[in-house]
Amino acid sequence: MMAENESRSQGADLEASPPGVSDSSLPEGPGFKDRKIGLIAFGVVQLLMALGMVLMAAFQFMMVAGAERFAPPGSVPASKWTLLGGGFVFLALAVVAVVLGIGSIRCRRWARSLNLLLASLGLAMGVLASITLGFLMPRMMRTMESQMGATSAGFGFVIGCMAVVMVFMYLIVPAAFVVFYRSRHVKATCEFYDPEPRWTDRRPLPVLAGASMLLLGTASVVTPAMGLGVPLFGWIATGAAAWLIAGGFSLASAVLAWGFFHRRRWAWLGALANTVLGGANGLLMFRGGKFYEQMQLATDQLEMINEIGLTRVMTTMMAAMMLIWFGFYLWLGRYFKADETLLDNPG
Repeated sequence: MMAENESRSQGADLEASPPGVSDSSLPEGPGFKDRKIGLIAFGVVQLLMALGMVLMAAFQFMMVAGAERFAPPGSVPASKWTLLGGGFVFLALAVVAVVLGIGSIRCRRWARSLNLLLASLGLAMGVLASITLGFLMPRMMRTMESQMGATSAGFGFVIGCMAVVMVFMYLIVPAAFVVFYRSRHVKATCEFYDPEPRWTDRRPLPVLAGASMLLLGTASVVTPAMGLGVPLFGWIATGAAAWLIAGGFSLASAVLAWGFFHRRRWAWLGALANTVLGGANGLLMFRGGKFYEQMQLATDQLEMINEIGLTRVMTTMMAAMMLIWFGFYLWLGRYFKADETLLDNPG
């Protein structure tokens, strides 16, 4: 009887009680603030983002019928396969946003974990992209102004608007998701409304992040599907060879992601090797300008790329990304030192 009274006393100290639930049924431990309204709000934001992605996909599909009309004068029209591939990518992202949005509205544990995971990865990529654009934007402005013959205030205004939008989308939005979903109150709220442990609870979040990055490699098949060549250590594969190589990349990524999720040491070693080989492939991809030629860019666009030094900037970015991800996977080695036979049955 004394233990029961103590449990009820702890429940009464909680800072917020969900409607219709007595304090005696709340979980034991330190108090938490009910963040269900916030989870619903962020879920609605994700559904709105999904709607925007659907509209972008529809725009891509509409452009397929009139790619020639949207091409700048003197440039090669965008490939219809490229437009179709981009449209299906937007649809896939919309599906992910809908699933995570609904999961957040329903206060599911897995939705909180995945939202925090993807937002963290998105913020990291956004920081790298922002640094790269910070180097490129001034050069692009000088190059385009020299081609126009005079400084254009309107052009500077457009670039400024683009910078604001990109900062908002790639930095502010993912940062807001990270701050919200990493809150202990949000975690406690999801654990209360969704008391049953989920598959995301069986692995540390960094391990899930590593597996997710490997799983993204399965998207390699999108490259030939969009009519683009697949780079392979300085060689650009096209046609059936591109499909074969991309399919091999996708299969290897899926196997590594599975092994990484199950905390197999061979998958960790494979992730390290994949990071080094992938980074080397990316560094060689821009050598000689073959990659840009494969994209069928116009002559004036190729000249602008050379003038602003895009190849040098992208090479530096690829090297930085390789070092960052290699360091991240190296740090994750702490989760792969236990006996593999015990990893899936830690109890």
